[in-house]
Amino acid sequence: GVAGVVVVEAGRALAVRRRTPPRWELPGGALERDERVVDGLVREVREESGLRVEPVALSGVYQIVALGPVALGVLCSRIGGTEGASDETSDWRWLRPDQIDELMPPAWSVRFTDALRLWTALRDGRTPSPPPVRAHDGTNLL
Repeated sequence: GVAGVVVVEAGRALAVRRRTPPRWELPGGALERDERVVDGLVREVREESGLRVEPVALSGVYQIVALGPVALGVLCSRIGGTEGASDETSDWRWLRPDQIDELMPPAWSVRFTDALRLWTALRDGRTPSPPPVRAHDGTNLL
């Protein structure tokens, strides 16, 4: 799977509220058969948020250990589109870093914080750390 972390200049990251299950997450989802990672990322972010994005860099790798799936977190820049709800999402927000933990469990909020750390390093002209590889149980980091 893929998850796009769209960050704007103010250091806010885009979150979408899924219809099922009703929770706040990053825009993203499963790749389709024979779909390239970048194509799936761009498609998923557009479908769930209305934004057109361009991938910047891999920001993390996340695995739900008990189930096995792996999701790639990708820092993205916004290149167009307009924010909005979709068939899959009921709402969207640009979140400050201090709002992320209030709306999401640690297994999901860490994707934001990992991408924001990368975004800050790139913005400040520093060499970023390698992307973290994290395991979780669906709620908490392991």
